[in-house]
Amino acid sequence: MSTSSESSLIIKRLTLKLMQHSWSVSALTLDPAKLLEEFPRWLEKLSARHQGSIIIIIDSIDQVQQVEKHMKWLIDPLPVNVRVIVSVKVETCPPAWRLWPTLHLDPLHPKDAKSIIIAECHSVDIKLSKEQTASSPCDTES
Repeated sequence: MSTSSESSLIIKRLTLKLMQHSWSVSALTLDPAKLLEEFPRWLEKLSARHQGSIIIIIDSIDQVQQVEKHMKWLIDPLPVNVRVIVSVKVETCPPAWRLWPTLHLDPLHPKDAKSIIIAECHSVDIKLSKEQTASSPCDTES
C-alpha cells in the first residue's frame, strides 16, 4: 500500500461514517488527494447538523507513513463540537503534536484487554462462542 493510500483509506472510512450521519448522497471520490482535501468539509457539514459532540478516535496513527503530511486536517482548527483522540507511541509522535493535551497510558495486559472485550460484548448483548472466548488476538504466548 502506498503512503498516501494508507492515510486515504483512513480518511475514506471516516468520510463514509460521516456520510452515514448526514443526509447527503454525494459521490465519494476515489482520488486520494481529493479525499484528503474534502474531508474537513464533510466534517464541518456534519458538525453543523449534529447536536452534541463528534468524537473521532484513531488508534496507532503514528504507523501511517508521513502522517503529518497526510493528516494535516488534525492540526487545522476543527469545528467546535469535534474532538479527535489519537494514539501514538511516545517515540514516534510527530513533533507538531507534542504540544497537544496528552494522557500517557501503560500497555494493557492481554488478560485485561480480553476481559474488557468480553464485558463490552456482553453489555450490548453480543454472544461470543466458546472458541472466541477461549482464544483471542489479545492472547500471547508466555
